[in-house]
Amino acid sequence: MSRPSAIGKGYIRVSRSTAIIWCIAACAAGVAPRDVEAGVHCFSSSSLAPNFVMAVQETLTKAGFSPGPADGAWGLKTTRALAAFQRARRLDDTGDLNGASLRALFGESATAEKYGLLPEPNLPIEIFAKVCK
Repeated sequence: MSRPSAIGKGYIRVSRSTAIIWCIAACAAGVAPRDVEAGVHCFSSSSLAPNFVMAVQETLTKAGFSPGPADGAWGLKTTRALAAFQRARRLDDTGDLNGASLRALFGESATAEKYGLLPEPNLPIEIFAKVCK
């Protein structure tokens, strides 16, 4: 299912199959991998437990990026706050969680496994390893 939403510098969220098609097309056209990888959604939304989302929201608020109330629901305000946080930390400002964002939010020892985050289903392992870790 596609979740269109303009984020950061013109990035949009797309379905996994669309991202894979873009990757194949980009490789054939010689497009830089970073441009394709920017649209990759790393973690399964079912693994974003409300208490984890609330911790992200509270951390963003403490850092000066308002995601709205810390209600445990990942919405547009949380996405925008994360994108602004990523820009401020000179990360790819996708508004989507990845390994670099987790470490920036929770410290260098933060990993997806530590928080029980599962990879997005059908995301090729090599893309997950390159973009999400």
